[in-house]
Amino acid sequence: VSVFLAVYNYFYIEEHQSPEVGDLLKTKMILYMPSSYTNLISLFVGGGSDTDIDQLQTMFSTPKAQNNDMKDMWQCAAHLIASIIGMPDKSNHFWSHLFYPEGLVGTYIPGSTYEGPVGRNMYDEVTVLSDTGYCLSQESYQHITRGTMSLPCLYFIQWANYTCLCVHLLGLSKNEVDSPFEGQLFSNLQMARNICKKRMEKAWILMLQNLAITTEQREMLVKLCVGRILHK
Repeated sequence: VSVFLAVYNYFYIEEHQSPEVGDLLKTKMILYMPSSYTNLISLFVGGGSDTDIDQLQTMFSTPKAQNNDMKDMWQCAAHLIASIIGMPDKSNHFWSHLFYPEGLVGTYIPGSTYEGPVGRNMYDEVTVLSDTGYCLSQESYQHITRGTMSLPCLYFIQWANYTCLCVHLLGLSKNEVDSPFEGQLFSNLQMARNICKKRMEKAWILMLQNLAITTEQREMLVKLCVGRILHK
């Protein structure tokens, strides 16, 4: 966790350059942590896996060009990622979203608005909301509230899920064919990148728009939700 936070602040936020650190993460730190962790941390040193730029890559790789709202979102994303790194492997679905999305196939994910597993329908189809951020039907409403899930909780979970998927996707080559994003979670890899980016941003905006809270309260809400995950 401390390695990730140091890398995030020094290389990603302050934009210092050091190819040697990326090499060290892959050659030395791998002796002390799994490759999935070093690969994730390396993202925040080098800014992604491909030179072929798309909207997701652009949003991630230009932190100083982001508006304040996007900067706040990535700060909260870093808080979420650090918390997941500190959790035991495979301890919850957030870990799977970030490190092992193929493990989501066939599961009933928290934050879904559809009564069925991922795989029977594509991931974006089981987590769909209306354009204004509400359930599309009474059946969807009954499904998400079956465990007394509130609207703030739904927005947070969907934002966290899609944020984790976005970070995972940033570490994949966009030409990768052996991927759960090709036909299992989404129709194809590029569609996954586009949808995950849009849904992450949408859930972030909905927390502000539909809950009638300030930007500071949204940040507090997210950090409180992450804190509850850690203490479960």
